[in-house]
Amino acid sequence: MNDLKTQMQSDLNKMYDHLIKQGKKSLAESGWYGKAGKSCAYRGEVGAMCAVGCLISDEEYNPKMEGCDARQVLDNFPAAFSFITGYEGWAKQRYAVFLNRVQEHMHDLISEDANFSAQVLDGYKYVADEFGLKVERDNG
Repeated sequence: MNDLKTQMQSDLNKMYDHLIKQGKKSLAESGWYGKAGKSCAYRGEVGAMCAVGCLISDEEYNPKMEGCDARQVLDNFPAAFSFITGYEGWAKQRYAVFLNRVQEHMHDLISEDANFSAQVLDGYKYVADEFGLKVERDNG
């Protein structure tokens, strides 16, 4: 098992690389919370995955995850993040907060426009700074 910081660095880079390659947010028709229209989704249209969704294997994905934040998925679907089963207490909670920050700043709060990659990079830098991680990616 990796120490928590090493795991977060690896996952942050993986999520960034995934979003840049995908080039768009993961959206799906939701109907969650009585809202019509598209919402961010762990698994979206045409095989898209959100930042956190790319960490969840197809075998462990459950449609009931949709509409839940990352902490709720971690708590209610622990097999989806089996790679962190060794973390308990503070470390597990810190990882949950990390996932929520990534979900917010690298996916949910950004728009789908020509600046998608730059917005993902800004979110990546924000999360890296908040958690004392390295910025190992750029748009160059």
